[in-house]
Amino acid sequence: LITKDRTYLLKDEGFNKSILWEKNFGGNEITFDDQYFYLADNTLIRAINNQTGELKWTYTFSKPLYMTGTISASDDKIFAITEIERKLFALQKSNGQVVWTASFSDFALVPFVAGDKVFISGQPTVYAHNTSNGAIAWKKPLGFSGFYRHDISANENTIYGRTSSGMLIGITKDGTVKFNVSFKRQGGSSSSRGPLLVTSNQLILEYEGKIQFYDINTGNHEHTIAFPNEKIEPVLITDHYLIANSGNKLYVFATPKDEQYVDPDGNVQPEQPPAPDPVPPNQQIYVVKAGDTLWKIANQFGTTVHTILDINKLDPTAYLWVGQNLTVPKPQKTHIVQSGETLWKIANQYNVPIQNVIDANKLGTNVYIWVGQKLIIPEMIGKVYIVQSGDTLWKIANQFNTTIQAINDANKLSSSAIWIGQKLLIP
Repeated sequence: LITKDRTYLLKDEGFNKSILWEKNFGGNEITFDDQYFYLADNTLIRAINNQTGELKWTYTFSKPLYMTGTISASDDKIFAITEIERKLFALQKSNGQVVWTASFSDFALVPFVAGDKVFISGQPTVYAHNTSNGAIAWKKPLGFSGFYRHDISANENTIYGRTSSGMLIGITKDGTVKFNVSFKRQGGSSSSRGPLLVTSNQLILEYEGKIQFYDINTGNHEHTIAFPNEKIEPVLITDHYLIANSGNKLYVFATPKDEQYVDPDGNVQPEQPPAPDPVPPNQQIYVVKAGDTLWKIANQFGTTVHTILDINKLDPTAYLWVGQNLTVPKPQKTHIVQSGETLWKIANQYNVPIQNVIDANKLGTNVYIWVGQKLIIPEMIGKVYIVQSGDTLWKIANQFNTTIQAINDANKLSSSAIWIGQKLLIP
């Protein structure tokens, strides 16, 4: 968590959050890798260990950074532009030393890294620098105002930009212009909000409160998503869904291929997906809905994000998608111990064997409880039977078509002695 003057690392604990560490510095922009995050302020960049908060290095610029600290990163370098002197800096990630700099005659905007190039949109020129040494690979005068940070994106072969004058542009990484078309409607403004998103075959952007889709090779408009009396803009695109935001609502659009099972062999009668593994009694299946996050689901079921990741063997960086099945713990019933209560009284109240309460709370041989203690009340899988006068384990086992050993195991009995009023779990 970054504020203007503080930096925090928070631990997700389901309903609660704890601060693992905090530092008395903040920033405006951030980028990160597996070990460090790089925090830019108005005139400096800090490299900070993302586990300990230890400051690895600081680099201070003699002039303010453009956009109060917008930065980009490659595998081994951090890139930033100073606003007044119009200079691009490449800093080594390992030590913060300047590897190279490049100056501009145009007014240069924020850097954008794709592959082995760092791209700078000037006014009215796009520059491509080699990330290794800063040499200009090419520059392309295009006659439009420069891209801002959220106006530029890329795939493996092409960078795409959206200008403030209403132009949509595709430039290959060798500097060839693929298309330069207007997305501005007749009589409309050229304003477009939100990020420019790239898929394998489309560009997605907001215009006039609607989500617009364009062909990635030609820039031609293909279709529109719109809602009456509501302006929406795209936020994020994954392999499974598109997320859009209206300011007070979050929309999740699933692609058609995620709404039905498709047989990979192309048979007329598609095979069915493999049956899921059996779900343990203390767990259940939850189907992801629009607007869900791991944090929200963890709170709903009284667990933690880490637990859900572990049960489902999920990558922490992976996205959820609408319709995804997640295995989650069943919500646990709890009891707050009151004055005068005993384990026997509490077990009777919930009609569960006392030994099950002891096991669920890992009380071991110490069965002492105290006022205010929170006890887990276990869910009973089976039937609870109250021992009557004249009952024996053999008689009870016959009555419920089970075995004495099964009853012993379910109730952790150390002998065959039972008493009137005792609760036994019948498996």
